[in-house]
Formats: sequence, C-alpha cells, structure tokens
Amino acid sequence: TIAILMLVLPRLLRPLTSAAQAMREMADGKRPLAPLPVKRRDEVGDLVLGFNYLVERLYEKEAALRASEASMAFMAHHDALTGLYNRTMLEDRLQQALARAQREGLHFALLFCDLDDFKPINDQYGHAAGDAVLRQVAARLLDERRSTDTVARLGGDEFVILLTDLSDSRNDTRDGAIVVAQQLLELLSIPFNVGGKIFQLSTSIGIALYSGVGVSASQLMSQADIAMYRAKAAGKNEFCVFDETVESFSV
Repeated sequence: TIAILMLVLPRLLRPLTSAAQAMREMADGKRPLAPLPVKRRDEVGDLVLGFNYLVERLYEKEAALRASEASMAFMAHHDALTGLYNRTMLEDRLQQALARAQREGLHFALLFCDLDDFKPINDQYGHAAGDAVLRQVAARLLDERRSTDTVARLGGDEFVILLTDLSDSRNDTRDGAIVVAQQLLELLSIPFNVGGKIFQLSTSIGIALYSGVGVSASQLMSQADIAMYRAKAAGKNEFCVFDETVESFSV
C-alpha cells in the first residue's frame, strides 16, 4: 500500500508543484504575471482559481495606478477647466523658445489675450455659465493652431499664445503675429451659446516680439501684458504690439 501511495502521490501533487513553481517564477520576475490554466476541478483547481483572481485584481489595481499617474501628470501641466496648458507649462515652453531663439537667431511672438467684460457673465448667470464660455473660448483659441504653438490659460479670463517658427525675420514675425491676432479677434467675436443663452464678447490682445535682444521670459510676459492693457484703453476688441514705442491697431 505504501509503495502504491509513493507512486501515485507525486502524480497527484504534480499540478500543485507546477503551479507553485510558476508562482515563484512570477514573483522573481522570471516570467510575466499571468493567470494559470485550470486543469482540475478539485482543491488544486480551487487554489489556481484563487491565484488567477489575485492576478486579475492586481491587473485592475495596476491599470488604476497608471491612470492616476497619467491624470496627475496631465493636471501638473494643464488647466483643469479648459484642458489648455497652464502657467507652469507656458513658462517651460517660453524658456525653451528663448533658448532656441538665442542659439539659432530666431524670432517669436507672445500674444496675451484678455476677454472684455467677462465678469458680468459670472455675476449675472453664475460661474457654471462663465466656465462654459471659457471652455468654448479655449476651443476657439486652439482652432487652426499649429503643433508648434503653445496655448495656455493663466487663470480667470486670461490666455496666452506662444507663436514660434513664424519666420527668421523680425518684420515677418510681427506680420505673422498680427495675422493671428486678427483671426482671434474675429473668432472670439462670434456669439457664444450656453444652454440657449447667447453671450457676445470681445477680446483685447497684447503682442510682444522677441527679436534677439537680451530679454527674459518674465519681461516678455510683462510686455505682452502692457500691450494688452493699451489695447483695452484704446477701446477694446483691438490688439496692440509692444515695441520701443507701443503702437495700437484697430480692427
């Protein structure tokens, strides 16, 4: 009887031994984590089913962790409301543009856009309506933009567009930035529809040009901001270019 048991027992335990070996190899990273085949409907099969359930839950947790990490990475560089780049990403892109321009002798433009008379929407119709308008504004700002352009929301109703690879010439860069500003003024003057309610807005845009002089990212932002306020002072729904002397252009 003992001899028969010694012969039969290894055969009975072979599936359990194989499963244990596979689990060890997965734990040591020698084989990918994966469900094991269920060959028997007994205690050994139940053990393998339990292991497979554990593998399935680990897959789910790993997928949830990757999604969470991706979401956190996205939120670190994007505006939560509009999905546009945030100030942090804009500053990074602007520093890259400066470094490249200084290295290769290029020119680029920075457009500071501020919605005119946006506050009454929040005051009269609530922030939900205002947020809906801002999301539509973001979509229009992205419309027809190139992959090399950076569109960012600084907060509130302030947006910035970094235009690179326009031209090697200062005058051509200036002309290209003006064309984009005119397009944006036209796009943002189209009425916004939020739940059947129509909102009419306009925008003031300040343009700063980098032309190879020693200027920092913060100085460019400041120049674009100053030009934007000049556009507002000139009557709104206009753009203004910051140069050695600030010039104002009406639409």
